Amino acid sequence: MRSAPAASNSELPKLDLKTVRKGPFTAPRGEFAALVVPRVLYLMADGRGDPNASPDYARAVEALYSTAYALKFASKAQGRDFVDDAAFAGAREKAASKLGQLPPSLRLEALEEGLCLQALHIGSYDEEGPLLARLHGEIMPAGGYAFAGPHHEIYLGDPRKTAPSKLKTILRQPVRKAAA
Repeated sequence: MRSAPAASNSELPKLDLKTVRKGPFTAPRGEFAALVVPRVLYLMADGRGDPNASPDYARAVEALYSTAYALKFASKAQGRDFVDDAAFAGAREKAASKLGQLPPSLRLEALEEGLCLQALHIGSYDEEGPLLARLHGEIMPAGGYAFAGPHHEIYLGDPRKTAPSKLKTILRQPVRKAAA
């Protein structure tokens, strides 16, 4: 990310990664496209299982959004549009004061994923399975791809405020060309 020139808060340009780095945050709906994902800082929390049934998922989402909003407003107040470890620590502390104990896996981490296949899923998390099964069982083998890391999801909307049928999720699978 870049740092903004010194400016008053009202002059600070809004940094929208979905616009600046469009590739990693867009994908065709229901179809996997290949792209090379550059190094990007993500606010993340680990999870497994059914997000509709896991209380850990709900706590993680709440912690992610609370921390993200604290980061956003701290960055605005300090006249910058980048995030560093100190800013994350302050936002984490503010979120913890509001929510109590945060998930231990909540962190700011850079990923440089390289070659990936990704698709946009619109709808309930319960409906992602067939698309992922097609990726793993058909698309990857047909394209000569092997796994280069676990699949993960990038949530483009707040599931606490969005109807399940309208949730937008990037499903991303890091891959490499399989050995012949």
